[in-house]
Amino acid sequence: MDFDKIIDDYLKRDKRKKQIGRYYPSDIPYCIRKTYYSFKIGKEIAQDKLRLFKIGDLVHEFITDVLRRSDLAERVDSEKSLLIADAEEDLVISGRLDNFVTLKDKNETPFVAEVKSIKSLMRWDPTTKSWYEMDSPQPEHVMQLIPYLKVMNVSRGFIVYVDKVTGKTKWFEVPF
Repeated sequence: MDFDKIIDDYLKRDKRKKQIGRYYPSDIPYCIRKTYYSFKIGKEIAQDKLRLFKIGDLVHEFITDVLRRSDLAERVDSEKSLLIADAEEDLVISGRLDNFVTLKDKNETPFVAEVKSIKSLMRWDPTTKSWYEMDSPQPEHVMQLIPYLKVMNVSRGFIVYVDKVTGKTKWFEVPF
């Protein structure tokens, strides 16, 4: 029995045909040329990447479960679909935010939590030739979060990094 083949068959996805004028928050940080080619040519996602994406999905489910069971959260909406449309520009940004959290403490504002599973929370500084724990969110993740804050009309969000090896987390608040 080839278990890798069973996994690969499970993970096969239909190639999503992109529509001109409809974009995704995860596309925002990248150059226009890359976006153009993704529409014109498309790209098959490699099986090893599909496996990593599935692990990321499982990490998202875990963080959602943790938030839902937390004594701090009144409500957690996950994988909420959102649409930002600008008829004048013939532009649509479409996406799914990971978690929208309403807290029990009414003095606290709700927030969006964008979950990212990463290889490591540690970063290498070539100048000092030493390792350090990441101390800020990655800019492309901030760019992905901002449209969700706009649509949900909230003043803050969090990017939650989960180290896939250690399970350790690091949260960064991102104001709108």
